[in-house]
Amino acid sequence: LAIIALLLIMGGFGWWQWQRSQQISQVQADLSVMKVDFETAQAQATENPIQARDSLLRIQDQLDALSQSYQSKPVALAEIGEFETEVNQAYDEVSGRKELQELPVFFTISDIESRFIGSDWALAGSNMWILDRDAKQVLRFNIQEKTGQVFSLSQEQADSAGQLQSLALLGSDQESAADSIILGNEVLRVSSETGEITTLVEATSELEGARIMNAYGTNIYVFKADRQNIFRIAVEDGDAGTPRSWIRSSQGIQFNQVQSMTIDGDIWLGDREGNIVRMSTGTPEAFTITGLETPFSSAVTLYTREEFEHIYVLEAASNRLVVLNKDGSFVKEVVSASLASVTSLIVSEDEQTAFALSGTLIYQLDL
Repeated sequence: LAIIALLLIMGGFGWWQWQRSQQISQVQADLSVMKVDFETAQAQATENPIQARDSLLRIQDQLDALSQSYQSKPVALAEIGEFETEVNQAYDEVSGRKELQELPVFFTISDIESRFIGSDWALAGSNMWILDRDAKQVLRFNIQEKTGQVFSLSQEQADSAGQLQSLALLGSDQESAADSIILGNEVLRVSSETGEITTLVEATSELEGARIMNAYGTNIYVFKADRQNIFRIAVEDGDAGTPRSWIRSSQGIQFNQVQSMTIDGDIWLGDREGNIVRMSTGTPEAFTITGLETPFSSAVTLYTREEFEHIYVLEAASNRLVVLNKDGSFVKEVVSASLASVTSLIVSEDEQTAFALSGTLIYQLDL
């Protein structure tokens, strides 16, 4: 009986070993094509990270389906799990997604002016110009020295300008000497040297009710939703010309939804539904976002410059900053709860740094 029992045990063990070997052979055959695709994706990671990400996502989906088919076979599932770990690690390396608990605070504006609440800003060389709409003040802040000075509108200017809306730079944004301009019922100019505030553009129907302004070189662009247009104002020798209609075709623009405008030669518009429109010489250009895992679906704030390779998209409701190439292809994504309250964005591409404005706080992101 002991011999029979031993033979049964040995036979059972042999049967188990054979089944185990069959499972491993079968699952390795099923994984073989995926492993070839995985090696290809790894080779593409440096030169073509978007294609590599797509390939790795496809392999992840295939592994999920394969795991379902081997649900009651633990040996096969172990083989799948081991390969899945490699794929997931590779995807994390090329995903371009970075999650941060809290962003580091670069500066607290209230250290300079206790009641100052930043609402819009621009960067000129080492100087940030920051607007407090309600207090009708502008702060010139040196990011290297972390020092600043506040300039206030006179009562007469405040009454004439009405509600302030937007701030931009006039001239080269590479030079600290660039003046800032402020949009209200009229356009005000703030001297970079003295802080003196003067009227650059008198109140006109093209400015009335406008909320969004930007500038490119010595041209001012004012977005006017109710007129379904963008008006260009040329500034020559310190004098502003007459506002001229810039848009030639408005196809695809939801004017009542637009909330952001940035200019690099082309004009980029971002709206409250996550749409981005690129315009050249007054006409919308084809622009399609690729490689972004979760599409934009809420308000987006845009930032770029002529010399930049990328366009930066803040989607505060999703707590994220997304970096895109200007052909629409995804580069990277930074996610942080700190971004939920951010209203405006500035980027120094040379320094690979973004600054995010949230009321009295300036956050810093290393890109």
